[in-house]
Amino acid sequence: MDLRPFASIVQLTDLHLFVDHRGATKPPQEQRTATRRATRLAGPLANELAHAGPRDVGNLLRLVPQAVESEVQWIDGAGPVIVVQTGDVEAYGQLGTEPFQGFDFLQETLYPRLRDAGVAHIIDLFGNHDVWPGTWPLFRPIGQMGAVRRLADDGHMPPPLPRLVEISDDLSFVLVNTVWAAGLMGALRGGVCGSGRVTGHLPGAELPLSAATDPLGEIRAIGAPQAGALRVALMHHPPHMFDNHILQALTTCALDDADELCAALNDIKVSLVLAGHRHRIFPPPDSSVDGRDDRHLPLWPGSIQITSGSPTVGDPSHRGISILRLQRDEAEDVVHIERRIVASGANDRNRVDPFLVRNLPLP
Repeated sequence: MDLRPFASIVQLTDLHLFVDHRGATKPPQEQRTATRRATRLAGPLANELAHAGPRDVGNLLRLVPQAVESEVQWIDGAGPVIVVQTGDVEAYGQLGTEPFQGFDFLQETLYPRLRDAGVAHIIDLFGNHDVWPGTWPLFRPIGQMGAVRRLADDGHMPPPLPRLVEISDDLSFVLVNTVWAAGLMGALRGGVCGSGRVTGHLPGAELPLSAATDPLGEIRAIGAPQAGALRVALMHHPPHMFDNHILQALTTCALDDADELCAALNDIKVSLVLAGHRHRIFPPPDSSVDGRDDRHLPLWPGSIQITSGSPTVGDPSHRGISILRLQRDEAEDVVHIERRIVASGANDRNRVDPFLVRNLPLP
């Protein structure tokens, strides 16, 4: 087997920061009263309302640059190291004209260190927590759309979405927005229940490629990559549900139009979907996937999903930074992916995850 490394992807997701622009964790009294009350009432669901603590922020500043340096050494000039951030930087969003200080911290402090370490590209998405209007969305249902607009106006999330980011002849990314932030229903389903729905950057806005408002049509208008290139879709909510019970299947695990999205992704030859939102690693460690045979429904045959855990909140056994080493089998025209987890949980142990994607077909 003749494997050629051609890229390394470092995924950050669900940081849930409650910090100032320097990365200092804000004191509890700076949370809105409604959020503090909701956290107390949430009981076992309070993890979904948690934010990163000072030690977690320190881990980001220490572990992510170390991981990047390791990947730069591994790829050794054969391709780029790419950082993708798939949403929920902020724990509670922002209200009114307040700055998005979690994003400010990434872009002013963490990202410059990663570029200095050799990162070639950094790609950002937003999640449902990023557009919370400073508190639980049901308390301010109109405020979410204002937050989406301000993310764009502040330069953190330039439109349009969906959009294509081309890295090289071998690799491109399609950015998909799954955060439903429109009105009362968006506040209930997207903000409170945590479910997703494919939308443009702003619901109802005309999209440039299709000259229409349908985000699925805009995805199709992107078109297929050249033969033999890997196309990756980035989104916050994973289309393939996993490890869920019936309540989760109706709420936090749900992407309401996953079937339609996966059909559109198939039309433009997406082979790999990277997502977050669930605070869980999927597929689980110590497993393997065959890209030709295994199915992550409703994704179509020949495409698979990888979901990263949060490095700062949630179950310690799922905390970490996911690193995907992409290697191409020139003879078979398939991609193999080795995942490495830089753990940031209670034991703070780094490990090479035996998880491996084999035989992911190229178009």
